[in-house]
Amino acid sequence: MDSNHGDGKNCTLHTGSRENDFSYKSKGGCYPKMPREYRDEPGTDHSTGMLLAKQMFEESLSVADYRAMIVLTDGQPNGLGAAGVKRGQAGYVETRWREYLGPAPRSTAQIRTASIEAAEQMWDDLRVHTWVISFVADDWMMDQMAQGDGYYVRTSNPADLEPIMAQIISELPLAIVE
Repeated sequence: MDSNHGDGKNCTLHTGSRENDFSYKSKGGCYPKMPREYRDEPGTDHSTGMLLAKQMFEESLSVADYRAMIVLTDGQPNGLGAAGVKRGQAGYVETRWREYLGPAPRSTAQIRTASIEAAEQMWDDLRVHTWVISFVADDWMMDQMAQGDGYYVRTSNPADLEPIMAQIISELPLAIVE
């Protein structure tokens, strides 16, 4: 199995519309376990993932925990249209991962504000250290999302992602007790 053919069967990646059904080879089915994306769900709202992480941090409230969150993004917050009508019509229900359903529609400005507020609130309430890595754009909000020991890094070179992640991991506190 190689990275271009998820099932190892000479399939090609779908390059047409964003309304994909990844369960059929003719429609980009190289990765049948990949979440489907529908045309009525464009946009990137960083705050929704961050607030789901907040819920998960709140489930384990030990004062001894060091909470770290890394936001890996293309750095391009994009406004959201109405909630996924086509997804619902297609009968698709996400069962593999927890979902945080944020407000939609939402403007890019609202997404920026909500993302910064989510990071600040997580720092204030739970001491969540936030690192932000953008591998495309350099949006002004990214630096403001970094909290605690975290910081913002931007790269346009995919080869830089591994050393950036390794650097962050090397800075996390570690105690070995025998």
